[in-house]
Amino acid sequence: MPQDPDETRGGEATAPSEPLLGEEAPKQGALGHLSSDEELQQAVCSALIETQELDTSDVAVAAANARVTLSGSVATAADKKLALSIAKGHRGVRAVDAEALNVRQM
Repeated sequence: MPQDPDETRGGEATAPSEPLLGEEAPKQGALGHLSSDEELQQAVCSALIETQELDTSDVAVAAANARVTLSGSVATAADKKLALSIAKGHRGVRAVDAEALNVRQM
C-alpha cells in the first residue's frame, strides 16, 4: 500500500521537495515520473557528485533535448575536463556544453 508522502518515516517528517528559488518544478510524465530530461539532469548530477576527486559544490547541471549544460566553476582545468568527460559519457547524453563552466582564478 503506497504511503502518503507527508507521513513521517523514521521519526522525520517527509514532504515533496520544492524547487529552489528561481528554478522551475520538474516536469512530470506518466504516473508522476520525471521527464527524460529531468532524469538525465539528475543522473549526471549524481555521477558528478559521486566522483570524489571532483569538487562539484559550485557546478550546476541543466538538460534539454538530451543536451547537458554545465555551468558554475571548478578549481582546475583538469576538473573541468573531468566533469565534461563524465557528462559526455553518461547514457542518453547527445551533447554537452561546458562553456559556462569556469576555472576559478587562484
